[in-house]
Amino acid sequence: MKVAILDSLPKDDHQGSPGSFIGYEMGKTGIDSEVIFVNELHILPCFSCEGCTKVTPGKCVAKDDTERFLKPMAESDFIIGITEIRFGGYSSAFKKAADKFALLATPYYYMRKGKLLHRKRYDRIMGFAVIGLAKELSSEAQENFGLIVNRNAMNLSIDRQRAFVMNKEEFESNSIAEIVDFVKGCV
Repeated sequence: MKVAILDSLPKDDHQGSPGSFIGYEMGKTGIDSEVIFVNELHILPCFSCEGCTKVTPGKCVAKDDTERFLKPMAESDFIIGITEIRFGGYSSAFKKAADKFALLATPYYYMRKGKLLHRKRYDRIMGFAVIGLAKELSSEAQENFGLIVNRNAMNLSIDRQRAFVMNKEEFESNSIAEIVDFVKGCV
């Protein structure tokens, strides 16, 4: 099993990042993981130009580092995102990456549970989780965060998904164990 971890937290020291901790714990259980530090990549926003569906299917026409996180995602069984929660949603760095998740789908549509969705390009991806970190959050912001994670999973045609909302200053080994258990239970 392989996991792609997209860590979008601003961090100078990757040794102490949640993505590194999670990757280390995954390795201890025999799960291969790759941590991608999204903040270090040059990711342009999606302009909805449809170039990725008509001009270069599956590839963004913008000259940026999108391929550096999409390739590990496409080769993974599970995707984990790590972001600070901003107004009930993703940080700007993670949002730019998440907007490009559509490249993991084909330009062809199908109906699923009453929703019109793109077909999967890669059947390997079986689970999606996003860890949202914040100091304090209202119940409404937590609900919004869970909803956006659910919608991203639906757009990726992934049934096994979960939003983890955690206190930024109390992220610890218990939290990591819960995440690792969820990933192991999905495959």
